[in-house]
Amino acid sequence: MKRISSKLALMSLSSMLLLSACHKHDETDVQIQITSPLTNSMYHLGDTVKIQGTITGNTEMHGYEVKIKNLSQGNVAFITDYHDHGSNYTINEFWVNNVTEHSDMRLVVKVEVDHSGTMVSDSLNFHCHPM
Repeated sequence: MKRISSKLALMSLSSMLLLSACHKHDETDVQIQITSPLTNSMYHLGDTVKIQGTITGNTEMHGYEVKIKNLSQGNVAFITDYHDHGSNYTINEFWVNNVTEHSDMRLVVKVEVDHSGTMVSDSLNFHCHPM
């Protein structure tokens, strides 16, 4: 009986090691840190909204997209993308507030982790004044 349970334990351990060696990419391997704008910050007409941050990963990524959505008007106010292979990116963009109505805005940073379509994103909201 001890011999069978020892073999069973060994088989279980071997299976666990095999599964951990075949680790599929985990989204937590990619970190997005948006340092600007700050959550819930406010901008007046003509103000420059600095879009800054970093993206770091434990794998070679395939680029990122930065988008500002005008949630109040239902359109995209700004979009840009960067396609380059790397494990670290620095985001340094800007957009000038040109809204004509008070607008709740959402900044979205989306990272293409691999060519299989794995995406990781982060977002924050801010507000723009028309004056």
